Amino acid sequence: MKKAEFFYNDPNAPKPNKPNLIGATVLIEYEQKLLLEHRADSERWAIIGGSLKPDEGLLDCAIREVREETSINLTPDMPKFYKVYDDPSIIISYPDGNIFRSIMVVYRVTLFEEPKLAVSEESRELRFFSKEELKSVQIVETHTPILQDYLNEKKLGTEKIDISQEVFSCKVYPGDPAPAMQRIQSTKRGDICNLTAFSMCAHNGTHVDAPFHFLQNGDTIDKLGLEPFVGDCYVAYHEGNVTAEDAADILNKARLSGASERILIAGKATVTADAARVFAWSNVKLLGNESQTVGPEDGPMEVHRILLGAGIALLEGIVLTNVVSGKYILNAAPLNLAGCDGAPCRAYLIR
Repeated sequence: MKKAEFFYNDPNAPKPNKPNLIGATVLIEYEQKLLLEHRADSERWAIIGGSLKPDEGLLDCAIREVREETSINLTPDMPKFYKVYDDPSIIISYPDGNIFRSIMVVYRVTLFEEPKLAVSEESRELRFFSKEELKSVQIVETHTPILQDYLNEKKLGTEKIDISQEVFSCKVYPGDPAPAMQRIQSTKRGDICNLTAFSMCAHNGTHVDAPFHFLQNGDTIDKLGLEPFVGDCYVAYHEGNVTAEDAADILNKARLSGASERILIAGKATVTADAARVFAWSNVKLLGNESQTVGPEDGPMEVHRILLGAGIALLEGIVLTNVVSGKYILNAAPLNLAGCDGAPCRAYLIR
């Protein structure tokens, strides 16, 4: 039986005789292992994926291919864009004589429950491999650059991701004063040093809300200590209103990851009062989001009072662009401003 042939950076590769083949490939991880399929048309292993159909988008293609090849059902919010591989030397030659240049859009997803896998007709076996095991796996040549990038990533615990806004260009809640700076001394003017003074609202840019922000008898920022702001956290993605069901789902994923005390919500998400009550009934110490306010911008009081009343610190105005969902270590320690209702912070994640 003639097999498919795969080429990457091979001067002897055949010339394509068909239009470019565009497809989606998905890096599926579980417990820091990567899922591969042993292809039925090759002696080699491959990352899960396939070609784009005329009537679907790339994300739809990724979700469909994963379902067809593994039986794993992904929702649209789970796969996160990783990279595009469009090297002209990536060539696939099929047994029917069709030869394509392959362009792959790669997504990445982390699973927090062990999936029930089902082998399709396209593969002989499905298996999760550790990074150490992947070094000796015979992978199809077209997936070589993807695997190389995956293996060359920084080790866990060494990657630090800044999720803070720059202060003087930061977003400002409507009606709040914006940050301003003044150069008091300047070496250009002949002074012995450069010296800057600045003013800002405690809730500009990336900042923390203390209970005193909405509760007269609530704790001020200096009384909260560091516990809510430093430790394991879970990053979840959501678009639109966060309902009570959404909140319960986020908390369940966070518990499965082992990081349910600090929740960061990426995307254009607005926490509703019903969702706030779900978080308030849990053991959450901190809730963060990308907006300048955790609740509706035109009516934030109810959501704030529910969350702050439950002793949940709020981390607002974070930047989670290109941060994949999952477990991280958070450091979002605020400035120690005695008697204040909030404070700016330099927030970052460690993966």
